[in-house]
Amino acid sequence: MNNYGAINRVWVLVRALIIQGIFLLSLNHTYAGDNDASQVNDFTAVVKSIDAKLQQHHYNPVELRSEAYQQAYNAMLDAASTATTKEAFIAAINAIWQHGPFSHVQLNSMQQPVEQLITFLDSMSVGEQASQLVWDNDVAIMTINTMMGQDTIERIEGFYKEISQQDHKAIIIDLRNNEGGAFATRPLVSHLIKEPVDAGYFTTQQWTKNNNNLPTSTDIAAIAPWDGWSIRAFWQTIEQQPIIKVRFEPISPIIEVPVYILISNKTASASELAIDALRSIGRVTIIGEPTAGKMLSQKPYDILGGYQLYLPIADYYSGKNGRLESNPIIPNIQVHAGDALT
Repeated sequence: MNNYGAINRVWVLVRALIIQGIFLLSLNHTYAGDNDASQVNDFTAVVKSIDAKLQQHHYNPVELRSEAYQQAYNAMLDAASTATTKEAFIAAINAIWQHGPFSHVQLNSMQQPVEQLITFLDSMSVGEQASQLVWDNDVAIMTINTMMGQDTIERIEGFYKEISQQDHKAIIIDLRNNEGGAFATRPLVSHLIKEPVDAGYFTTQQWTKNNNNLPTSTDIAAIAPWDGWSIRAFWQTIEQQPIIKVRFEPISPIIEVPVYILISNKTASASELAIDALRSIGRVTIIGEPTAGKMLSQKPYDILGGYQLYLPIADYYSGKNGRLESNPIIPNIQVHAGDALT
C-alpha cells in the first residue's frame, strides 16, 4: 500500500521540467535574448539585476530593507565573486534562497522569453505521472504531485466522478510530493465542500505600498472573489489590485466521506492553500510531516545576461489561520512522510 518511494522517483523527472522551467517539448533552441553575450558571465551584474527586479516587483519592498535580506544579498555577491561557470552560479544562488528570508525566489537559465513561457504555462499538460487514482477496497487514494497542468485539472475531475460512481467510504489525498502550482487546487477542494468556502486572500504590492496593516474584514468583504483559470490573468490582477480574495465554490459531484490528506516537508505553496481550505470542512485528518510553509505567488521575469528570475509578487493569508508563509501546516497525526499512507 505504501507507494511513496516509487511515486517520488517518477515525479522527480516531471518536476524537473516544471520547476526549472526547462520545457523541452515547446523548444528547439535556447533563447539568448537581446543581451550582449559578454554580460552572461558578469555574475555581480546579474546579482544587481536580481535585486532590481525584487525592488520593483516584490509583494512588500519593506522586507527588502531587513537584515535578513541584506545577508542574502551579500551571500549572492559572494557567490558571484567565486562562481566560475553559469551553472555553478545558478546553483549557488538557488542554494542561498532555499533558506532565504522569504520563499519563491529562483534563478534559471532562460529557455524561452517570459511571454512565451506564460502562454505555455496556461496550456501545458504534465502527464499521467502527476496525478493517479487507485483503490484499496472501498478507499479511494488520489496522488496529486502538482497543481499545474490542464490535464491535472481534468484528471482530478475524472477521479471524483469515478469515486462518486463506486462504493466508497473514505478518500486519501496524497500531497507528499506536491510543491504547488496553480488551479488544480480548485477541483481538488470544490468536490469536497457543500457550501462556498472563503479560504483567504492575497495581498500585493498595491496594498503594502499604501498600508502598514493587513486588510480588515470590511476590506475583504467589499471585494468580489477572483474567478478565472488563466495564470496570465491572475498575475495581471496581482499587478493591478491590492487584494485578491480566494473562494471555493462547490462542484458536483459532492463527495461527503471522511478525507485523509498525506503531507510532507515538500508539500508547499498552492497545495498548502488547498489543505488549509479543506481544514475548514470538519471531516479532514492530516497525516505526515509539517508542510514547507512556503505560500506565496511567484512570477518569472527575464533579467540581464540570459537569465530568468522567479520572485514572489503576492503574500497569502488564510481566513482562519493567518499567514501561511513561514507557518507550516501541522498534521493531526505526525509521522514520517514515508509511513503516512500506512
